[in-house]
Amino acid sequence: MMSVLLPASASDVQEDFSPPTLIFLHGIGNQTPAWFNEVLGALPASLSPRCVPFFWADLFDQSPAGKIAATIIKTLKTFTPVFAPVLAPNGRVNLQSLINASLQYIALPLLNQWLDKSADVLAYNSVRQIAYKRLQHLILEQKGNVILVAHSMGSVLAFEFLQEESPASVRVIRFISLGSPLDRQPIKRQVLRRTNGKTRLSCDWLNLWGALDLICCWQPWKSGELNSFFPKEQMRLAWQGHDLGSYLSHIPVHYLMDEDVKKM
Repeated sequence: MMSVLLPASASDVQEDFSPPTLIFLHGIGNQTPAWFNEVLGALPASLSPRCVPFFWADLFDQSPAGKIAATIIKTLKTFTPVFAPVLAPNGRVNLQSLINASLQYIALPLLNQWLDKSADVLAYNSVRQIAYKRLQHLILEQKGNVILVAHSMGSVLAFEFLQEESPASVRVIRFISLGSPLDRQPIKRQVLRRTNGKTRLSCDWLNLWGALDLICCWQPWKSGELNSFFPKEQMRLAWQGHDLGSYLSHIPVHYLMDEDVKKM
């Protein structure tokens, strides 16, 4: 009997060309699920149905370094209200921005300690492997391709995850890192050891860094550009601190779509 090739239904066509899911990874400073509300508030409302959170702060307690790093962040945020804008300048040039830039030098010792301890969080294999499995499961739950948007230490986790050859990692068509400390010592040293010196990704990679973001710059006069790694494109934001919402508002919208996405 001759088989008849039926045309694809409208639902099939729609699924084949559905836009990629946007999966957001937080950093160590975001310790409650409420951080995702900041994500949704910073992006156009039309993107909300495609946004999915990846929450891994519960894993910090599995390592002494994770507990210390989380405690330092809590101290900076709660010890006095003046340190909140130090960690998150608002991205506008005004008197408050100048005050924030000056106050960063007061917070610098604690921030440097945070980076030292943050470097050790993913050194614990239990934390890393659980996070990998959780992220892989989340990606495979989605219908089509995925774009990963990762802030702070979340970008370190995402970068290392993308070095793993898995059914989930090949579904990632673009990686957007925000305020990434990948190029800072000792984080860089640990990452290069765990990835056997790999510094590139097989998918498109956009890195946004702020000139007032001490997490990726250490000091304002030192570049936060990922010089040891090789994103396809990098964007410098002059008055940007480590604030997640402000970073998200600076991502070009077409980077959150599937336009012109090609494997490198």
